[in-house]
Amino acid sequence: DSQVLDVGRAHRLAPPALRRALGLRDGGCAFPGCTTPMRHCDVHHVTPWQLGGPTSRDNTVALCRVHHALCEASTPTMGDDGETISVDSWEVRIDGRGLPEFIPPAALDPNRNPIRRMGYAATLFDDMAQPRAG
Repeated sequence: DSQVLDVGRAHRLAPPALRRALGLRDGGCAFPGCTTPMRHCDVHHVTPWQLGGPTSRDNTVALCRVHHALCEASTPTMGDDGETISVDSWEVRIDGRGLPEFIPPAALDPNRNPIRRMGYAATLFDDMAQPRAG
């Protein structure tokens, strides 16, 4: 049966159908190397709800509590000179294939190269992009 996966701004919390879709796409916590199953994951808004981000498959990602805290937007701090200092932290975004990718803090990777969890969905998307022999 068809079920709504994009509830926009009508609901902040992900409905069951969206959680199931994220479980299929992300396979549990989408953070690279994490094996936390979906039943122990939060649904994280890539563009925060409080900043107008919708509750949709293209703006959400499954994250365990530890990785959810790492990817939450950090409040800028104030330097001794009164200047605002951004906090160097992990970021998450949805790539061109519709899969989550993570940008490490500059302290870990000065180039901030995106990394992905290479699970079933990523492999499936990669296989679909490859021309078939025959």
